[in-house]
Amino acid sequence: IQGLAMRCGWLAGSLGAGAVIANLGPGPAYIGVGIAYLVGTLPLVGAQRGNARWMAVARPAAYAQCAFVVFAFALLTHAFVVQDFSVAYVAQNSNLKLPVHYRFSAVWGAHEGSLLLWVLVLNLWTVAVAALSRDLPAPFMARVLSVMGVIALGFQAFMVLTSNPFLRHIPGLADGNDLNPLLQDFGLIVHPPILYLGYVGFSVAFAFAVAALIEGRVERGSRRAIWLPSSPLHAGRRRSRVTPDGEASLLGS
Repeated sequence: IQGLAMRCGWLAGSLGAGAVIANLGPGPAYIGVGIAYLVGTLPLVGAQRGNARWMAVARPAAYAQCAFVVFAFALLTHAFVVQDFSVAYVAQNSNLKLPVHYRFSAVWGAHEGSLLLWVLVLNLWTVAVAALSRDLPAPFMARVLSVMGVIALGFQAFMVLTSNPFLRHIPGLADGNDLNPLLQDFGLIVHPPILYLGYVGFSVAFAFAVAALIEGRVERGSRRAIWLPSSPLHAGRRRSRVTPDGEASLLGS
């Protein structure tokens, strides 16, 4: 045991405390995938079978899932703040001269980090639904949280399998690249989180709609109304891509 402790101490000294902390990043991300699978399956089956114990798993599992995602996001943020260039994503989107406030926004400055932010916001919405919907019937809420769990499972599995922000660059670089200059603006610090809160929030309406459809309690008019919130988004997206002259706009391209 003493020899193992000495080796761990040597590893921490050679890599640095920041690198050791960054090594923890993939763990919470993978655990979050496993919990998302649990949230997306067990309560749903429990609602179908009338198993109260399985349905009761939904809320605590949703809280645990969010906790691990928050932990992973905090680890990536720490890697940016301390400029741990042994993390490939940090080295690609930050450097020694980058101001501290832009190091925070650099966390979601590229694909991998923005996907992690998306997953974080999705889990926060799931926790909000779990905490604020205790007066609704247990089978219905189990289905709602399971649908949100399935959505989270898709995004989190995609992140860890194809867009992992915790991949390492060994040996660590002395300095990194720069954050996209277009993102070095105060508005881009607050804009993506606020935007994600809105877009990801549609998953709540979607989860409630699907849960109601599973129970067979949605009228035909209500089914049509499910699509109404997304209609302005599609129309706005098309208008942003095509100008009155029929040419693609820079904003939508």
